[in-house]
Amino acid sequence: MAQGSAAVVPLITYTRGDKVIKSRDGVHTALAGSMKVGGHMFDTMEARGRPWLRPGTYRCTMETASKNVRYVLTINGKKEVQTKKRQQIRPQDHGVMVDKSAVNKKGKTVTWKQEAAILIHPAAAPEDLEGCIAPGFLHGSGLRDSVICMMVLLDLCGGYADDKEVMLKVENNMK
Repeated sequence: MAQGSAAVVPLITYTRGDKVIKSRDGVHTALAGSMKVGGHMFDTMEARGRPWLRPGTYRCTMETASKNVRYVLTINGKKEVQTKKRQQIRPQDHGVMVDKSAVNKKGKTVTWKQEAAILIHPAAAPEDLEGCIAPGFLHGSGLRDSVICMMVLLDLCGGYADDKEVMLKVENNMK
């Protein structure tokens, strides 16, 4: 009888810090923190005043965003603009609900509750986030090399694949 091997699901550990990052316009704020996977550590930035994950462990899936995102990368000292669909990680069944509304065909506003779209994805500044968490290296009022850090993070999780499962452990509450 052949024995199957249990797949090891990568674990990402996220810890919020105390440092508040303000956007250049002073409107948006984010909380700095850290993300660890496979012995490697990244700085993080998470939007404040938006939906956020409570401490606990969450099953997540990798996915490709439905919209193109514009990135500015610095490669060998030269800035390069790229536009492509973003690879991201989506925590599942986290229970953080937000109110949604839309106008129906009869012109009436219909409201409902829906699970918040809290994601892990690249971002450079607090205004780039809506409750999401971005890996990178803290620099001034934002993150540097977030796109590259996200690619490394996905590699440390065994490589990117749509619907691939990873686990996210959130260590502490939002401050």
